[in-house]
Amino acid sequence: MQGVEQGVLDLDEDVNRYLDDSEVTVPETYEEPVTLRHLGTHTAGFESAIDPDVVADWDAIVPLETVLVDQMPPRVRPPGELVGYSNYGAALAGHIVAEAHDTTFEEYVQSEIFEPLNMTHSTFAQPVPDDSPGNIAAGHTRDGDGFQTVDTVYINMRPAGSMTATARDLAAFMRVHLGAGTVDNRRVLQTDTVRVMHDQHHVRHPAVTNWRYGFHEYGHPDAGVLGHSGATVHFSSHLVLVPASDVGIFVNYNSNSSEHPPPGTVIDEILAVCGLQSSSTEPTPTAQPGSRERAETVAGGYSLSSLPQSGPLQVIDVLEHVSVEPAAQNRLRTVTLAGNTRQWVETDPYVYHEVDGNDVLAFEVRDGEVERMYMASEPTGVYQPVPAHERQLVTGSILGVSLAGFGLSLAGWGRQCARQTWKQYRTETDSVTEGEHTE
Repeated sequence: MQGVEQGVLDLDEDVNRYLDDSEVTVPETYEEPVTLRHLGTHTAGFESAIDPDVVADWDAIVPLETVLVDQMPPRVRPPGELVGYSNYGAALAGHIVAEAHDTTFEEYVQSEIFEPLNMTHSTFAQPVPDDSPGNIAAGHTRDGDGFQTVDTVYINMRPAGSMTATARDLAAFMRVHLGAGTVDNRRVLQTDTVRVMHDQHHVRHPAVTNWRYGFHEYGHPDAGVLGHSGATVHFSSHLVLVPASDVGIFVNYNSNSSEHPPPGTVIDEILAVCGLQSSSTEPTPTAQPGSRERAETVAGGYSLSSLPQSGPLQVIDVLEHVSVEPAAQNRLRTVTLAGNTRQWVETDPYVYHEVDGNDVLAFEVRDGEVERMYMASEPTGVYQPVPAHERQLVTGSILGVSLAGFGLSLAGWGRQCARQTWKQYRTETDSVTEGEHTE
């Protein structure tokens, strides 16, 4: 957004315009080009890949340009069509910033964001420089009733996750967003630029959470809360902004264990105590006739667009399939492979509110067929119907074969169970306390 403000970058320009001097080229698979707006809303249409090239040895760190060339995923859908969270897309955006300013991504962020905001304990460099102030926090993994420290890992797609910082530095980052581009008389964005960044740039469905630029809406779709989660193998974090109330919240764990609630659970508690998120109320059923017929129309299995659809990691997609079933009266029931069951009440045709919760489920139906399902609590993707003939194949052969290679596929970036890994493992990593970095 600094580049847009300066006229160096344009949100709606073909990104290849900024890659003339780079070995990276986005193929012209579709007539519509990929733009920075697509990268900032994860709608570029790249095939999903969870791993942003995590390596266990810092000697395996290679130039960002090399990673982007070697690991470019295919374009599998036209840009702007639907959300599918992409670490590759985030890394490509960072590379474009570097190319446009004739520097590296790490150096640009250091000079144009960290230094002006006095974020002295923050860096994208890997490994963290020896002269960096403070102590480096260690990642931990569950060991029986306790925890044990683990070795550091490194991320080759650095703009997608190599940030090391502290909670106090992240407070400065949040304050500059809440302060319309300035904090403590230090300005990094103009007020209008911040407003544009916080505007909606992609609408999945009017009834659910949608995408701003670099942030998604969080919690109840009408709450005005922006957020973004993040994790590496052994750290997990969550950040939310409530601009109307001048509130920012950041929570980080130096563990990514599936045995404790994620940072978002803490965020939700704080928002509730502060009255910044609507309390759950009993949904009012729609007065429109035909609820049963609509429930039968949307019944079936659904797959999330932000998960791998091919290769060994396709097993993660299998584990996250959601089944939709008609229930009594105006209700639907959703069930996951893990047995998580939720009830939903239809409040408008094809729009359902969670019973005893704030979540919203919405369907896009055309000519009697479901094209997409949207869930407010899952802004990183869009659910697409799984054809009936594929469901048995997926849950049978793919699940059986993929599990055999799944451990090897994850060996370079962690040993978490599949579902916990993809939920936690998405973007930047942040910090715990001032003077204690996390990766």
